[in-house]
Amino acid sequence: MAQRRELLARIADEVMAPGEELTERQVNERLLSYTDDVVLLRRYMVDFGLLQRTPSGSSYTRHV
Repeated sequence: MAQRRELLARIADEVMAPGEELTERQVNERLLSYTDDVVLLRRYMVDFGLLQRTPSGSSYTRHV
């Protein structure tokens, strides 16, 4: 589990700057270079607390 979080954190660092806010589409576009299943990857990042999603789901921010 720790290795998964470490890998996800590395990807999050590469695709988004801390405090940066992106739409879901922008996040998906950036994650495409890592996997075709961007929904799953994005969901893991939210579940592990690396990305925060707005209640509407319209945008995401990177945790510091």
